[in-house]
Amino acid sequence: MTQPPDDGPVMMPEIPGELWTRSAPGAIAVGDLWLLAWDDIIDSAIITAVRADYVLAWPVTFEPEAATGSARLVLSHDSPLGLPMVVWIQAETGIGTHLLARRFGPILSRYEINELRRSLLDGDSPSGTLVTTPAAEPSSNGEDILRRVLQRYQNFCFNEWPGHDVGEGVLNRSAIQGKGIRVEDVTDILGIGPARGLALWDGLAPPTELETTTLANALKTDKRELLVAPTSAEVDELKKPEFKADIMLLERKLGRSEREVRSLLLQSSMQAARQQGGRADTAARINAAIHRLLAE
Repeated sequence: MTQPPDDGPVMMPEIPGELWTRSAPGAIAVGDLWLLAWDDIIDSAIITAVRADYVLAWPVTFEPEAATGSARLVLSHDSPLGLPMVVWIQAETGIGTHLLARRFGPILSRYEINELRRSLLDGDSPSGTLVTTPAAEPSSNGEDILRRVLQRYQNFCFNEWPGHDVGEGVLNRSAIQGKGIRVEDVTDILGIGPARGLALWDGLAPPTELETTTLANALKTDKRELLVAPTSAEVDELKKPEFKADIMLLERKLGRSEREVRSLLLQSSMQAARQQGGRADTAARINAAIHRLLAE
């Protein structure tokens, strides 16, 4: 797999870029330090729980002198990057696995994570390699960093892919069928060919703004009711971190946003699945789509 871009987190510009090229391939696991990325937003976090398509994570920054309140300090010799880091345990956030860009390796055990959670509730210091920062009172700089952390990770929390907005969402076929509409009716209403009509009907392509508006007007309904986020084996596969590096590379090559690149790969791999009749597995179809776009 291609390595992600070598830019460090924008909140920590003083950290040498070569540190962010380090990686430790492996599955998503509790206690691991990961690089997070979406377009030009790059940060880092420690995984505290793993779910089907998202994780819980503690934000991490690298300005130990500014750590205050409930934040905890990881000593440099315990860090995969060899740097002291601040773990903002009071800002645990749920984030989609599509945001995970690079695994740096394990940093906390489950016991230490549980100790940190306990210390947050009890207001005391945890045992182990983590120590409470010595600041007696929150500094203005520390509070400002915490505010920025909360704002940035709130954006990560609300970042969902794929979405149901126009240009990304696919037709809500059950809602349309509930109005007595068939694929032939959609084709007639939109004035499109059967191939395009079938692609829209099967969720292989998102309708355009004009198509969505035209259909909504014809059915006398809100266009938001006509769209849902696509669901498929390809969607589930594209959320895995294994594809993140190539997606980031395609962003740069094509000059497109990550959301746009993901949509291109999704549509291409889903159309290939229809044409191949399932002869190639999902990951192979996605990799083939990636290679086609890289070769263009």
